[in-house]
Amino acid sequence: MNHWKDIREDRDIHQRDVAEYLGISRSAYSNYENGTRSPDIGTLKKLADFFCISIDELLDYSPRNRKEPGLSPKEKSLLRKYRTLSAKGQLRLQKQLDLELEMEAGPQE
Repeated sequence: MNHWKDIREDRDIHQRDVAEYLGISRSAYSNYENGTRSPDIGTLKKLADFFCISIDELLDYSPRNRKEPGLSPKEKSLLRKYRTLSAKGQLRLQKQLDLELEMEAGPQE
């Protein structure tokens, strides 16, 4: 599941760190990431908790009847990074985004 690798790498986390948290070997976790083995539901829950995401996001699943489009991989990556920031970091980023939006809008007459 290369999606798991992307999630892990977006957070600058090593396979051994995830494996240690799960109480398994690094090679066992690598098998999950590569899709050669599948974790049980308990391990999926632990992985979702570790990455602070839902199991749906972990499995890259979205319901077909969703009325609005899901997030793109780039948007998901940005959201994951935002969630790893401290409250102060999130506030600074929100202010920076507001400034960027003002600049994009151009001068107000």
